[in-house]
Amino acid sequence: MTNLREYQAGTDPNGSDSDSDGMPDGWEVENSLDPLTDDSVEDPDGDSLTNLEEYQAGTDPQVSDAKSGKAGTIAIIVIASFFGVISIGALVFLFIRRR
Repeated sequence: MTNLREYQAGTDPNGSDSDSDGMPDGWEVENSLDPLTDDSVEDPDGDSLTNLEEYQAGTDPQVSDAKSGKAGTIAIIVIASFFGVISIGALVFLFIRRR
């Protein structure tokens, strides 16, 4: 953000994240969030993704990703990763047990 935009938003021009919530001030302003309040765990669009998760996924925190299918895709990746870890853990357990 320019210094003028930082001044208008009341944010710190020397830092990229005035409220230390993990989301840059510019992204928060562009997405109608408050760059001075930690709103990282809020979910204004009700799609079960927090603002921080929306930022990390590159999605719009004001538009439900459940409608676009992105929330489901993220959930599948998380679940697949979880089961992948369990599968690897089970294989290691079986390997160690045989020895």
